[in-house]
Amino acid sequence: MKNILIIDSAYTLKFIKDRKLENFIISRDNEKYFDHVWTTHPVDNIFEKIQKTNDYGKITLHKINERHSYIRGKIGKFYFLRKITIINFIISQINLILYLKKLIKKNNIKLIRSEDALYNGLLAYILAKIIYKKKLIICVFGNPDEIRKNNKKPLMPKLFKFIFLEKKIEKFILKKADMIIVQNEDNKNFVHSKNINKNKIKVFRIGRDIHPAHYLDPNLRNHKIISKDFDITNKKIVTFVSRLVKLKLPNHFIKVVDYLKNNDVHVSAFVVGEGELKEDLINDCKRRDLINEINFVGAKDQEWLASLLALTDIFVCPLKGRALVEAALGSCAVIAYDIDWHSEIIENYKNGVIVDFMDINKLSSESLKLIKNEKLSNEYGNNLRKKILKYSNKEELIRYENLCYDELL
Repeated sequence: MKNILIIDSAYTLKFIKDRKLENFIISRDNEKYFDHVWTTHPVDNIFEKIQKTNDYGKITLHKINERHSYIRGKIGKFYFLRKITIINFIISQINLILYLKKLIKKNNIKLIRSEDALYNGLLAYILAKIIYKKKLIICVFGNPDEIRKNNKKPLMPKLFKFIFLEKKIEKFILKKADMIIVQNEDNKNFVHSKNINKNKIKVFRIGRDIHPAHYLDPNLRNHKIISKDFDITNKKIVTFVSRLVKLKLPNHFIKVVDYLKNNDVHVSAFVVGEGELKEDLINDCKRRDLINEINFVGAKDQEWLASLLALTDIFVCPLKGRALVEAALGSCAVIAYDIDWHSEIIENYKNGVIVDFMDINKLSSESLKLIKNEKLSNEYGNNLRKKILKYSNKEELIRYENLCYDELL
């Protein structure tokens, strides 16, 4: 039996269901390579308003299908300790470790994978190397050093107060891993910079977990999903897809739209996503008199998003991961900052535009040039889709991933 435990706090179960991201979970069996996959979120109710007693306590297991289960950890164990959050959190996480310990033994789980080298990595390390002697897989999706440099704070400031502490833990976890999964060459270079054996590093490109709606020809998608609710006639559609957090630079998108409007471009802009900066961004739009130009649509399901991307004239990309793949599959004309893995996909002035990181003036002026040249933007979009279809070929990606797992088992 090939079973794997994955510890991942990227999306809560509610978020997955609301956005129809089930493929993000069920694709992890790699076309039935794994007999069963348990995905665990250590604090799955972290974004819920914790008021009732049933928001604490018992860990819950949800069956997704015959090959997949989802385990919801809780942010606190006891309701009566709800005001002593740190102690309650520690008790809850110890309870989760004990729960997972039993699960691993009962189901003979040989692979334990964490989707980061920080808190999830610590949990995976405890289970794989302290409690048991299992194979530890650590994922690095991004360039943490670059992100910390730009934001001047840790990735997980609530857990790790200082950058130096976070970096020490990160390096320790990477050193203990039997295999390290990255998504691109930029991520790989980051891991290699920590003096990690390069043979441990495997590049699993984004693509396996992308929703099938994005692979459909953009011309064949249901465009009425968008046009029935929004006035997009004779307007240029400009799109931003991301969590609305400082890291993703959503304020730069607002400035780009402002620049376009001031240069007499009739736009219908879409901000797809939720986050702590949403109210600040809406207020910024009000100050700039953009409230009628920018639609804050919140988190949307994948069919809706695929339809929007098929209609998008330009996709503004300050810092993106899977959203860049989705935009490329939608034949969007993309303008992006030169950071992270963007330049692996975008060839400047061949299938998109790359500008220096944080150069908002260049991002804006190049967006204007691109949006005014429909022939060129269509050419870039078509070229980008052709490239991403080769880059993210699902069959090849899954075949390679399974070979990597074979090496561990």
